[in-house]
Amino acid sequence: MTHNVASRTAPRASKGGALFACTLGNSVSVTPAVHAVFGLFLVPLSQGFGWSRASVSGVLGVLALVGAISYPIIGRHVDRHGARRTLLIGVLGLAASIGALALTSGSLVQFYLTFTVLSLFGAMAGTPIFQKVVADWFDENPGTALGVSAGGGCGIGSVIMPVLAALLVGQWGWRAGYLGIAGFVLLVAFPLLLVFLHDRSGAPSAGGAPQPAREGLTL
Repeated sequence: MTHNVASRTAPRASKGGALFACTLGNSVSVTPAVHAVFGLFLVPLSQGFGWSRASVSGVLGVLALVGAISYPIIGRHVDRHGARRTLLIGVLGLAASIGALALTSGSLVQFYLTFTVLSLFGAMAGTPIFQKVVADWFDENPGTALGVSAGGGCGIGSVIMPVLAALLVGQWGWRAGYLGIAGFVLLVAFPLLLVFLHDRSGAPSAGGAPQPAREGLTL
């Protein structure tokens, strides 16, 4: 059974697949999916609920604070157990959290709490964690691979996401904008990540000791 699973996953577990997956993952991470589109939601939220723009913008501080606290913990976990599961859970949670922003009522506390949860999932599926996967796969030219996946991914996403959000917000309002972004992450990006995102067999685990390479990769 294990051999059959390994055989099925082996063809799609490759450097190219890992680079594609991490580039895609970065394109739907917090920077493109939240930061780059934030200005499109600032005015509608402020006007709709009577919140000051400073109060709305304060959630960006929550993103930074939660990331500063959680990234070292998440990084240590993926060093020990691999990044794939953490990243996939993070992407799912990020999509759900962005979608939950569409349910925002007049409670600023609710808005901040939703962003706190979003920040945690965003850190689980953040660029540093995707870059761990890239670094494990690319023994040669790792700088190029890291530049493509992080710089290229975040750059492409920061172009696509604001355009998508602007179209949706302009046509159907800010709630549709959040739902559209969530839908793109969940229905377009996540299935591709599920197929192509894999930890490299034999990558260093806890203590930095490389494990023997096995045929294929476990799910």
